[in-house]
Amino acid sequence: MKDLLASPKEYCRELAPKNLSDVFEAPYLPLSRIAIEIDQIGVRAILSILLTELVSFFNVGKTMNDMQVAMTCDLIIDNYPEYKLEDFKLCFRNAMALKYGKLFDRLDGGIIMEWISKYSRERNEYVSISAESSAREIEEIVNDGIFYQDYLVNLQERVNNGDLEAKECLERHLSVQAILKKPEYIKYKKDREYTRLHGKGDTRR
Repeated sequence: MKDLLASPKEYCRELAPKNLSDVFEAPYLPLSRIAIEIDQIGVRAILSILLTELVSFFNVGKTMNDMQVAMTCDLIIDNYPEYKLEDFKLCFRNAMALKYGKLFDRLDGGIIMEWISKYSRERNEYVSISAESSAREIEEIVNDGIFYQDYLVNLQERVNNGDLEAKECLERHLSVQAILKKPEYIKYKKDREYTRLHGKGDTRR
């Protein structure tokens, strides 16, 4: 937080998540927490740095003015308060690489919100797959009559003895465990349960 507040432009420029794994490994600093420190106007100003970078990348006839950028920032803050700046950096980089489709002669807030929606679905799927994969692996370990913590201790001992395969396996387990403890995953589980019970996502904040 200190680095972000000291130099927002430098902080945003140095963000370089290459994939969702990088996003989840970054410190949990969601928009909602930044807003507590510097209010929504400050969050809007920080988001506008990323949005301006995105807008300036595309050479289109109909682009966005400052007011449209500010309004889009407010929509992002309202709809994705639990997301981090790394989320939007990765999403916008994906858009620049045309991952969400070609852009023709227009760029506006609606298109950007659609990109973020597509990114959000990918993000939720990543969390779901990581969690389910970890759960299956843990279940297999337990079914073999081994306590999971004992299994991790054994992996660590093998790592200490230079076992590279054990090192890769341990890193995978610890990475998934970290994801399962993240506030965003806890919210994802809550939303998923709400959808199961009520048939739609939880829009309560």
